[in-house]
Amino acid sequence: MTVAYGCAHFGKISLWYASEILFAYYLSEVCGLPPSQMGLILAASFVLSAAADLLVARALHERLHQVARAIDLQLLGAVSSSIALLALFLGASVPAAWQLAYGLVFAAAFRLSYVVLDLPQNVLMSIATTDASSRARLASMRTFCSSVAALLISASLLPLMSRQATLPVAARFILLAMLLAILAVLSASALKKALATRAHSIRDIRTIRAIRATPATPATSPASASVVAEGRLGLRLSAPMWRNIAIGFLVTMTVSCFGKVAPFYNAYFLSAVQWGSYVLPAASLGAALSQAVWASLATRISTNWLLGVAACMLAMAATAFCVGAAHPVLAISAAFCIGAGSSGMGMTLWAAFAGMAADQHRVSVALAYGTLTASLKIALACGAGAIGLVLSMVDYRKEQSAVLVYLMSVPSIAAVLIMALVSVATYAAHAAYAASQMTGRSRTALTTGQAARR
Repeated sequence: MTVAYGCAHFGKISLWYASEILFAYYLSEVCGLPPSQMGLILAASFVLSAAADLLVARALHERLHQVARAIDLQLLGAVSSSIALLALFLGASVPAAWQLAYGLVFAAAFRLSYVVLDLPQNVLMSIATTDASSRARLASMRTFCSSVAALLISASLLPLMSRQATLPVAARFILLAMLLAILAVLSASALKKALATRAHSIRDIRTIRAIRATPATPATSPASASVVAEGRLGLRLSAPMWRNIAIGFLVTMTVSCFGKVAPFYNAYFLSAVQWGSYVLPAASLGAALSQAVWASLATRISTNWLLGVAACMLAMAATAFCVGAAHPVLAISAAFCIGAGSSGMGMTLWAAFAGMAADQHRVSVALAYGTLTASLKIALACGAGAIGLVLSMVDYRKEQSAVLVYLMSVPSIAAVLIMALVSVATYAAHAAYAASQMTGRSRTALTTGQAARR
C-alpha cells in the first residue's frame, strides 16, 4: 500500500509542480503576458483553490471518511485535472486579446479539479493507516516522491527553454502535459486497485473508532452509531494543529519562491550559462536523498527538534545561495541543501498533522485537511502575487537581474528568522507563566502555613 500510495502521490504532485514551477514562466515568457497579469492569474487561481478545499471537504465529508469512496474521487480528480492542465498549455495558441481571460479560466479549472485529486489522497494518510509508524512511512514516501516529481519537472526546464530545439516551445509544453496526464491517471488507477481489496477492512477500523468516540445506546446499531459519530464531527482543531498550519503557511509562502523564480534566474541572471539548469534539479535531488536521514531522525528526536534542525539547514543554505548564486559549485550545493532542509520541514509537518488528525475523534479528517491545504494555497497565492509585483517593478531581464537571486533566497531566510523569534517569544511566555504559577503556589503555601501556626 505504501508503494502504491507513493506512486499515486508522484503522479498527483507532478501535475502540481508543473503548475508551481512552470506556470509563471509559461504565462509570461511563452504566452507573453505582463508579469502583473501573470501574478494575478496565479494568485487568483490559488485563492479559488483554497476556497474549493474547504467547500469540497464540507460537501464530501461523508465520502472522505470512507476509503473506497476516497480512492474513487482521487481517480476522478486525476482525469479532470489532467484535462485542465492540457487545456491551459494550449493558451499560447489563443489570440493575445483573449489570453488573460483564457489563462484565468483554465488556471481556475485546474486548481478546482486538482482539489478533487489532492484532498482524497491527503485524507488517506489518516483514514487508511492505523498507527503512527504507518503514517510516518506514508509521510516519508510522499515527500520522497514529491522530490522525485520536482526533479522531473525541473529537469524538463532545459529542453523546454532550449533555443536549439526544432519543436516550438508551446508544443514542448503540451507534450510535457500529456506525459504528466498519463502518469497521474495510471498511478491513481494503481492506488485504487491496491486499496480496493483493503477498503472494507479499513472502513471497519474507522467504524470501530467512531463507535468508541461516541457511546451508543443499546438500541443503536453499529452502522447507525458510526453515522451519528461522523455526523457530529466538526472543525475543532487543537492548538498544536493550528500551530502546524501556521508554520506550514509561512514555509510554503517563502520556500515556493525558489522554484517559481528559478526559470527566470536561469534565463536572465545566468543567461546562456548551462550549469544553471542543474540548480533546481539539485534542490529536488537534495529533497529526495535526504528523506532516509529525516525518517531516521524522526524516530530518535522530537518533532520540535527535527523541525529546528531542518529550519537551520534551510536558512544556512539560502544564505549561501544568496552569496554564491553566480558560482557553480556553491549555487548547486546550496540548492541541494535548500531542498534537503525544506523537505525535512515538510515531512515533519505532514507526519505530525496526519497523526493529530487521526487521533482526535471530534475532528473531521476531511475538514482538517481541507483547512491545511487551503492555508497552503493561500500562502502560494501570496508568494505568487508578491513575485508578480516585484517583477513588474524591476527590469529583471537586464540590469536588475540580481533581484531574481534575492527573490529565491531572502524569503526563506526571513521565514526561519520569524520562526525563531516566535519560538523564543513563546518559550519566554511559557517560562514567565510557569514562574508566576510557582510564585502563586509558594505564596499560597506560605499563607496556609502562617494560618496553621496561628
